[in-house]
Amino acid sequence: MNLKKNCLFVFFVCLFSSFEEVLPIHHHPRLPINYLENSIFFGEKRVVFMNISKSEALKLKKEIEQKKCEIENRKIVFLYKKNNEYFYLKNNQKESSITYILPSKVSIVGLDGFLKFSNNEIQSLDQYFTFIDQMPLRKKEKQFDKNCN
Repeated sequence: MNLKKNCLFVFFVCLFSSFEEVLPIHHHPRLPINYLENSIFFGEKRVVFMNISKSEALKLKKEIEQKKCEIENRKIVFLYKKNNEYFYLKNNQKESSITYILPSKVSIVGLDGFLKFSNNEIQSLDQYFTFIDQMPLRKKEKQFDKNCN
């Protein structure tokens, strides 16, 4: 009987010692933030948030003007941050429905309101287009794109 108890004890010690600690109690999964919730963009537009200088904004405005059709096809709006508020890059009007301030130089938020891309370097619009075009919803939208020649 003692041998049985000892064997059982050794079995349970071996069994429980093989379990790894997964996470301490105070850790929990991070909840995603919906950056477009209660905004005019939710479900309608992908938003590119930018924290850029005046010269960077002017350069980007020129590129945006040249690629209006591609931007419309992808449902993109560009906002830039000034004094912890967002403004439309195309006309400098204040956008008041956005309540979050994103810290990165460039952040792309999808139609669903979730952060898709964040970087501290400005890239070309074509690079942003390539990234956006790989999103599942965008892949479905492509069939309805206007011809941009």
